Amino acid sequence: TNEVYAGSMRRRVVPSLGHVRLKDLTVSQVKAAAASWKGLKPQTVNLTLDRAATMFQSAVVEGLVASNPFALCPRFEYHRKPIDPFTPDELRRIIADRGRSMSGPLLALLAATGMRIGEGAALDVTDYDRGTGRLSISKTFSPSHGIGPPKSKNGRRVLALPPQARAVVEEAIGTRTAGVLFPSERGNPSNYARVSRHFREQLDALGIRRRVPHAMRHSCATFLVSQGVPLGDVAKWMGDSVQTIVSTYLHPSGADVGAAIGAMLTVSSSPS
Repeated sequence: TNEVYAGSMRRRVVPSLGHVRLKDLTVSQVKAAAASWKGLKPQTVNLTLDRAATMFQSAVVEGLVASNPFALCPRFEYHRKPIDPFTPDELRRIIADRGRSMSGPLLALLAATGMRIGEGAALDVTDYDRGTGRLSISKTFSPSHGIGPPKSKNGRRVLALPPQARAVVEEAIGTRTAGVLFPSERGNPSNYARVSRHFREQLDALGIRRRVPHAMRHSCATFLVSQGVPLGDVAKWMGDSVQTIVSTYLHPSGADVGAAIGAMLTVSSSPS
């Protein structure tokens, strides 16, 4: 996170505002700088402003400035791209086709649980309890930093796996007692680029429209919400906050709301 924030500052904020003293920085200057970041999507500009606001808040806390011009700067309007989830049938086909590539078992687990790709790549054989079918998620993997802790405390959780996911994990373990659960050819955790390439090839072979692996996470969360699973339980399973679940996955599902209201208001004909 530090590197990501620092990168935003180096590439955008410092070149356009680095010459201004903290106490002299105004909202108008921040707004003009944001407008000068050409070639960026509005959501990227807003994200940069949010990161700068988080960092600048330290100056407010220390009493160096009275207000945070990055926080006060108006954000650029944009329409969030709607979620494009896989159907349950498509997820079942992805799970069944897990023997296609080295990444197939990891992709199948993502389809069966909705966990993040870094969480799946970081799993060890010892994270799974064969007796209970529970899988402990306590770390994540990135090519830049290797194995590390989850991004937030919500990421640490234990999942009671459904049968489909248990089958995937137990096949991947075989008779092993230690090691990376879903290793690459060299025995290391699989990186995102490699898994994504295998996923594109798999979707093409199955005749399923291409999406990124993270779309399987959207799919599982959206399905759980649409099935009426309590939001707190969905958040705990996904390793997110309830606020994130509401803002990301609570959207129209195409249900016939009028029919539902009609059924609720219909007088029962059964004897009292």
